[in-house]
Amino acid sequence: MGKIILNYKFLNGIFFYIAWYACIYGASLDFELLGVGTGAILIALHFYISKKRRSDLVFLIAFVIIGLFGDWLLISQHVLAYPYITFDITTLGVPLWILTIYASFSTTINHSAIFLHKHPFWCSIGGGISGAVSYYLSAKIGAILLPLGWISLAAIGIYWFLILLFSKWLHDLLEKTIYEKSK
Repeated sequence: MGKIILNYKFLNGIFFYIAWYACIYGASLDFELLGVGTGAILIALHFYISKKRRSDLVFLIAFVIIGLFGDWLLISQHVLAYPYITFDITTLGVPLWILTIYASFSTTINHSAIFLHKHPFWCSIGGGISGAVSYYLSAKIGAILLPLGWISLAAIGIYWFLILLFSKWLHDLLEKTIYEKSK
């Protein structure tokens, strides 16, 4: 287990991409449980390995809430749509698999994506671009719909730019409140 923890930043990134792909692929096949189950297992494994469980839990809760209301806002403005929703646990039109992606992404903030905090503005720009590309690829395989085309992608890019700036702010707040108190 020691060697896994030593290389955990890399493994954490792999966990996220496995969960992301399982969610997107499962959604495109109308088999949402593929991603939700895979994500749940990898998130549980993350919390077993992580040394920053408290901070990771705060990020997970924050990102699921952001995902729920952020995607609801994008859906209500016709920026984004989901062709298959098996489990809409919220009645807001946000599928469980997309919330699993938000939860999985949250586990990277203190680990494989820690580099985001050194240059937050540039990383947020990169996050906006990669967020838009991720949604574009998801649309290409049929997991989501982008009703406004490139306008949808631009809005999603701005949305993810803001999410990554928020993650920097929350990371700094948690470092001051949780980890400085324990020193």
